[in-house]
Amino acid sequence: MKLWIVAILVAIVCLGVYGPKKNAEFVLDDYYTVVRNPLIKNPFLYKNIWTSRLFDAHQSSGYIKFGYYRPVLQSSFILDYHLFGLKAAGYQWINLLIHIFNSVLIYILLWQLFGQGPLALKASLLFCVFPTQEWVVPM
Repeated sequence: MKLWIVAILVAIVCLGVYGPKKNAEFVLDDYYTVVRNPLIKNPFLYKNIWTSRLFDAHQSSGYIKFGYYRPVLQSSFILDYHLFGLKAAGYQWINLLIHIFNSVLIYILLWQLFGQGPLALKASLLFCVFPTQEWVVPM
């Protein structure tokens, strides 16, 4: 199968499963990691992303003591915030595009490793519709 056909198929499946809603809202821990997170809004605090845990940004999240160190995730939130402000649909579109790209990379990797296009396609579609972490594509 041609790579561009696989990319279109993966994109259609991902969009069908996770298509962002126009009136999307932030939910649950999004309030601590995005809405109330001064680290993604203030350029003077960007350097702190690399030395703090995910939920350390806001005092009201003091009861959450998870040791999640996610500087790349928070860096992507900086980009999202500057592109979309606090419009959740924009964050979902960016995450969906990243997820589609990663699904296509799974196909390429497995096809290169095993030389079996059908197996690589099935694995990339499985990855596309069944993320193992909720961070992959917010609902």
